[in-house]
Amino acid sequence: MRFFSLVLAAMISTAAIAQDDAGTVLVLDGSGSMWGQIDGVAKITIAQQAVNTILDDFPQDQRLGLTIYGHRQEGSCSDIQTIVAPAAGTASEVRNAVNNIRPLGKTPMTDAIIAAAEALDYTNQAATVILVSDGVETCNPDPCAAARRLDLAGVNFTAHVIGFDVDDPVALGQMQCIALETGGRFLRAADATELKDAIATVTAEPETEPEVLLTPDATLDAPITAVAGATITVDWSGPAAAGDSLTIALPDTESFVNFVYVAEAEPAQLRMPADPGVYEIRYIYGPNDEIAATHRITVTPADASIDAPATAFAGETLLLTWSGPDNEGDYLAVGPAGREAYINFTYLYEGNPAPLVMPVEPGVYEIRYHEGQNDAVVFARSIDVNAADIHVDVPATAPAGETLMLPWIGPKNEGDYLAVGQLGGEGYINFTYLYEGNPAPLLMPIVPGVYEIRYHAGQDDTVLFTSTVNLTPVTARLEAADTVKSGETLTVAWDGPGYEYDFVAISALDEEGYQPGSWSYTYEGNPLTITAPEVPGQYELRYFLGQNEVAIANQPLTVID
Repeated sequence: MRFFSLVLAAMISTAAIAQDDAGTVLVLDGSGSMWGQIDGVAKITIAQQAVNTILDDFPQDQRLGLTIYGHRQEGSCSDIQTIVAPAAGTASEVRNAVNNIRPLGKTPMTDAIIAAAEALDYTNQAATVILVSDGVETCNPDPCAAARRLDLAGVNFTAHVIGFDVDDPVALGQMQCIALETGGRFLRAADATELKDAIATVTAEPETEPEVLLTPDATLDAPITAVAGATITVDWSGPAAAGDSLTIALPDTESFVNFVYVAEAEPAQLRMPADPGVYEIRYIYGPNDEIAATHRITVTPADASIDAPATAFAGETLLLTWSGPDNEGDYLAVGPAGREAYINFTYLYEGNPAPLVMPVEPGVYEIRYHEGQNDAVVFARSIDVNAADIHVDVPATAPAGETLMLPWIGPKNEGDYLAVGQLGGEGYINFTYLYEGNPAPLLMPIVPGVYEIRYHAGQDDTVLFTSTVNLTPVTARLEAADTVKSGETLTVAWDGPGYEYDFVAISALDEEGYQPGSWSYTYEGNPLTITAPEVPGQYELRYFLGQNEVAIANQPLTVID
């Protein structure tokens, strides 16, 4: 489920620029999948080149902004940042920021589109989005529903979508739906050239109003009933003109729920709405967007169940056996009882049984089967989430910089870790995942003082256990000749903690660092040999702790010719 998204929001075309206070927000994917390559070139590089081409011709008097996501944190669906606020004359600032992106995390595409729309005040002003994506949404279960909500709330909101190097039918369906829900266009691009051409196509000045066309005859053959959310086969005959599609809608309404282009398959595969009721399948003639044929169908309720235990531990991953329609996008979720929101979810294509992570906070929750189209709850059952027994055996004192081997008791849920940080502080200094073993190795800070050792839930970094440790100072001592000839070898005996990567080095008197080539790790032996600098003068021989390269012992050294 990897993709990248390039969103050029609001009024790029000539017609759009004529709108009052037109603006553009460029939303660019900084997720790890952007390191994928096409013809030996990273996708992030191709995207940067395409954006630079657009910026070359972007009007200086038009508002332009930049939003990036997935560039700061691994595994975060909320890593969305507007780096350049929409304003005139920002093309150079946007170019610099885009060219400095280094992909890292996840891809919250849908929320990025929403953020771009909100940055342009889409509920009060016309806004256009151009989305370039190479895969499936990973954070929002239903980008199609989100696009529908944007279209309904916006003054004149349009999303054009370009599928870049995409073959996944689920991804293609999502992209087509986003465009169709908002009155936009869907295009595909396989390489850098096609990407630039596709962007140029959707940003070009609209063509003049087409001539009125007559609607040809068409026929439809489909079942008279189907289960909510199911994908059915529809036999059709018709002109198969460019843009011809099959839609399903409530009778006597212009809007539709789902659609499929007839050019994609014959017979066509059309997904039913999530809500039961009487609907109408329509053959839409693309050149004039008129109905060429209809077929009435009754959508019946879906049935589902989940086999789950009555209780579970906080943060535990349950393997849940389920039954249900297993329609595209269906998922299991866990959330607070009596509330619509969920905390964790898993798509049903993850398997049966499906893995679902329980919340880290104890309490009464609901496990639910959700219909993928509109998030409707098809089945729900309650579960008591209990606190897990957690303990870390922490010594009262320890030398600063030492790696403690800490025995621990806990659920060892995915991503759980131990960390050490300032007493009462929020961040941490060092950490170790629990899969490193039991006891777990945790490196202590090098600055003496009282610290907290914490057991963190990997799910959301919640602290589940704390204990304190008093870190005491460590010392070292060096023995070596006080004079050495330049470029010759100096023999040094040392006494110190000998931590991993501790080293002894020759340093200039007025510098915190050390001379290049004049150092040796303590693990290389005792005594050590160090090559003296080539430049004669007064120096210091120092013992450095490998963590943060802090010197804890020194003695004078004269380097002579």
